[in-house]
Amino acid sequence: MLTVGSGVSSADLQTYWSNHHPGSLPAGVTTRWQIYQAEVAGTGDAGIWNAATEALEPHAPVCNLPISTAGVNRRRVPVAIVNCSFWGVQGNSVNHIRTNAYGYFFLTEPVPLTNPDKGNIYVEYIEKHNVDEAGSALHSFVRLVR
Repeated sequence: MLTVGSGVSSADLQTYWSNHHPGSLPAGVTTRWQIYQAEVAGTGDAGIWNAATEALEPHAPVCNLPISTAGVNRRRVPVAIVNCSFWGVQGNSVNHIRTNAYGYFFLTEPVPLTNPDKGNIYVEYIEKHNVDEAGSALHSFVRLVR
């Protein structure tokens, strides 16, 4: 099930920051993705974690398993975006449908190994890329014919 929220607010960001770091939210920070990048880099107060909060629920950006080598991008997930109206899709479809774009989303919370939320994940939208756009990893399919 997909639930669309209203997005992160400055109050949400300040609450997260106050719960996990000393000092004030850095100027210009408008997303949890930006906070996470600062946490991974360990810059300024983002590298200092409030001991009382972290004792209850650790949030430091580390993996429990030594399998991730993606660094900060390990929580940045690409998701296909399909224009169902354009392709005439209603309900399930057995036809192959082309992806119009993809978006990057930031996993704001770790997904437990035994997930009581039945597969729910919590993300923040970062950016969208279209087919053949500069910097996009999505390209038109080309078939060479002789």
